[in-house]
Amino acid sequence: MTDSSTRTAVVVDDEPLICSIIAEILESESWSVVQSGDALSAINAIKTTNADLVVADIDLGMGPTGIDVVQRARAENPSIGVVFITNLAD
Repeated sequence: MTDSSTRTAVVVDDEPLICSIIAEILESESWSVVQSGDALSAINAIKTTNADLVVADIDLGMGPTGIDVVQRARAENPSIGVVFITNLAD
């Protein structure tokens, strides 16, 4: 993890309102936040920001899932923090 004053989180959710609510909460705790609406932009953001945390919706609609995002993030940075969110009943 980087210096606590420069912690960076990437939030990925295909629902913009959910993404912005989570970002607002993290920002109120002094996190720098990048919001993404899909897996590919989230993976890019994680790499370019050297993120400390990823908050990922499991179901991102068509294409890769939040689980795919986390697997890619962990392959590059095994110590990255992870929070999964979902509205799936299972």
